[in-house]
Amino acid sequence: MKLVSIVSPVFNGESYIHRFLDSILKQSYSNIELILVDDGSTDNTKKIIEEYKPKFNLQKINLKYIYQENGGAASAVNNGFKHINGDYVMWPDSDDTLVENALTEMVEYLGNNQEIHIVNCQIDYVDEEFNVLSTYKRIDKNKSYFNDLLYQKNISFGGGSYLVKSDEIQKIMDNGGLFESQGGQNYQILLPTTYFNKIGYIDKPLFQMYVRPSSHSRSDNTLEKEIKKTYLHEEIILKTLERNHILLSENELFKLKRKYQLKRFKASLKHNEKVEKYYKEIKEKGINEFLLYIASKLELINLFFIIKNKGEKI
Repeated sequence: MKLVSIVSPVFNGESYIHRFLDSILKQSYSNIELILVDDGSTDNTKKIIEEYKPKFNLQKINLKYIYQENGGAASAVNNGFKHINGDYVMWPDSDDTLVENALTEMVEYLGNNQEIHIVNCQIDYVDEEFNVLSTYKRIDKNKSYFNDLLYQKNISFGGGSYLVKSDEIQKIMDNGGLFESQGGQNYQILLPTTYFNKIGYIDKPLFQMYVRPSSHSRSDNTLEKEIKKTYLHEEIILKTLERNHILLSENELFKLKRKYQLKRFKASLKHNEKVEKYYKEIKEKGINEFLLYIASKLELINLFFIIKNKGEKI
């Protein structure tokens, strides 16, 4: 029986970690190692994990607990990958859960399709009472996973919805590992894996992601923070492509950069700040003004009125 390594970052997870741990204990597949990387928790996360260790020992599941100073989810996953021993690897967040037959079905799929190195499944998005709010399904199974990831279309980013052969993770680690930041770990794993490999798909929801109201107030969601996030995400994507020797054509690279330019422009529209600056950024890159008009309508803001009146002087 193949060993499955599950690497999961956790930060101040005392209110939800029990749910994730219970879902691992309930798996119909038994040959598992669970690597929990505590990203500097200051609550009772460690105590709860220690209390679960006897249950994992009883089921002969190796539970590894690793503590590190806070460095973000990508840093924690990167750390966890250094300790894997399995034939297959999964990296779910510790506030989500796997259905009981998830590993059984995914391992069987990869075992029956040796030419495939990564398999994806449907995701149920649920609330705290396990009510299904929506379900991710792969709409067009013939489209490129890599391109859909790059442009964020028809794709899932939940680490627990993928199972990968561990040699693919080793290739990523050999190429410098993950770019350690506050996020972006799923992109850094999935882009090279889907670029170089065929990917399978199981048309069943085997993974559950929990949707909770944001704990951040509207006032915290400033334009500055949104813009910073777009630059960081763009940097992560470009660095991931470079580290894993993935070359895009000039047209593909232009489309990728344009995506982030449009994100910054739409953010400025939403906040009605610095619109002229981000309008000029995309206009200089040759973006059709009709697209800008559509973007303004989507945000319920009259773009051209803002541009004519100069918006905010920058």
